[in-house]
Amino acid sequence: MSQQDNIPINLEEQINWMKKYVNFRQNKKMREYLKCVGYFRASRYGKYLLSHTTQLGRKPDHNLLFNLYRLDIELRKLFFEYCQYIEIQTRTYISDFISLELNNELFYLDVNSYTPSKSEKSKIKKQKNQRYFQTMFKDLLKREGEIRKNQKKYPELAEYRKGGIRTNQKLPCWVYFSYADFGNICLMYSYLNMKYKKMVLDKGYIGRTHSKTDVEQYVTWLDAIKNLRNICCHHNILIGRTSSIVIEDRIDNGLLFSNSDLFSRVYALNKLLHDKERTEFKVALSKILLRSKVDWKLLEILPSDWESKYDKIHKL
Repeated sequence: MSQQDNIPINLEEQINWMKKYVNFRQNKKMREYLKCVGYFRASRYGKYLLSHTTQLGRKPDHNLLFNLYRLDIELRKLFFEYCQYIEIQTRTYISDFISLELNNELFYLDVNSYTPSKSEKSKIKKQKNQRYFQTMFKDLLKREGEIRKNQKKYPELAEYRKGGIRTNQKLPCWVYFSYADFGNICLMYSYLNMKYKKMVLDKGYIGRTHSKTDVEQYVTWLDAIKNLRNICCHHNILIGRTSSIVIEDRIDNGLLFSNSDLFSRVYALNKLLHDKERTEFKVALSKILLRSKVDWKLLEILPSDWESKYDKIHKL
């Protein structure tokens, strides 16, 4: 699309532009579809299908576009549900394990709880981390105050404001972690002292003593799930989407074909879910793919052998 083409277009023009991606005869169906979905969003799915013309052996039609969109919706619902498990679990683990260990409900506001350099050996990376930590920590302090003092947005926290039984007290970690953005929680974890990061894994994922390498891998899984959660939450296209790099566990060597595709997100979920949820997720995903009218193997949405790969993933 040229710069001149980058202008608003009306619905009838949008219908015509969709012909670049899929074949259709009746404008009525496409008109109804675009009224709900919007041209830009629909065109992402169209481009994905068009990139698989060779596999399909033909230019995709509107029925395949509609079915792909329905599959994407189902996948987003499923992934979001299990991202919630990880999000709530992560908030709880960090808050509870560290506060109990230190007997300090305000550990997250103590600069000594963090390693600003992230123990990087590279001077450039170390300085970059240290600079970013200053911004992160200032935002953390500011955010805590905003949550505590904003009566209109957080009326349930009246006890921490004037006239309350905890007037001017800082929010304990279990309160702050319930309100802070998940992205901020993940960033906070990445800056914690290594001993606290290991503690979260040792107490949350019992079965082995976790190393610094485990922590570094865990940070990438957490980041992948955070990004996955945001994609699902904002109803963005999931199929064909690439995202942040997932580091494969050293004991799972060879299971990931790509470190940024959809299966790498499945991998991250598997590593952080517990047994019951891990099994439930696999069953639910299998059912969605089975009843879908989309040939997901042909379109390379997931590896054809994703189920056997899934079963081979070791626990964290």
